[in-house]
Amino acid sequence: MQTTAVTGIKIMADKAGFHRMIVILLAGITLPTMAASEIDPPLSPYVTQSQIQGIALSNTRGVVGVNLSAGDSNDQINARALSLSTGPGVSSARNQTQQHVHLISESPNSTISKIEGKAFSNSRGLISVNLVSGAGNAQTNAIAISLSTNGVAVSENELSMSVSGQPVTVDDSLTSSHSRETSISADAFVDAKGVLQINQLAGSGNATSNSFGLSVSLGSTP
Repeated sequence: MQTTAVTGIKIMADKAGFHRMIVILLAGITLPTMAASEIDPPLSPYVTQSQIQGIALSNTRGVVGVNLSAGDSNDQINARALSLSTGPGVSSARNQTQQHVHLISESPNSTISKIEGKAFSNSRGLISVNLVSGAGNAQTNAIAISLSTNGVAVSENELSMSVSGQPVTVDDSLTSSHSRETSISADAFVDAKGVLQINQLAGSGNATSNSFGLSVSLGSTP
């Protein structure tokens, strides 16, 4: 047995992004002498959280695209195409997306994804939101709009998404505490108007997509 002074330092970040440092000093404590290989410090749970809150994007106008990710190996896409013709002719709009995520990263023990408050209240326009918390996820929003007053209007969407591989669990002893949480508050999109696309995920190895296509022709070709 010998007397050993032990100093522990832990750095934490609060919600506002400020770091607080807690220093714990234990001196003069009698501890048994142990080999370094015999000491296994406990692992902390791997937690990821993505959140949009308050009035972050309220009262926005026009084309709004949001990609917010917490975790590892997540892939997110917003894609838009708009074509307009006011005379005889052909108006064509097309967007094409392709995603492949190979999941080899660690799987979080807890994943949280939230849209709270009045985040998008009273917004107008084309609003596409991808929100994910976790590992190895794929999300896509796609909008194609075409308008022609005298002719042929063509609007196309083509999506290809795949997720392969298996998530790696950080610590099997913590699997019992795995949790997945997603939520959207009742007022998050209150009074919002236009085209709203939302992909929200909490977990690992998921693929979600939204697709919207509109073709309008107010005339005809000979």
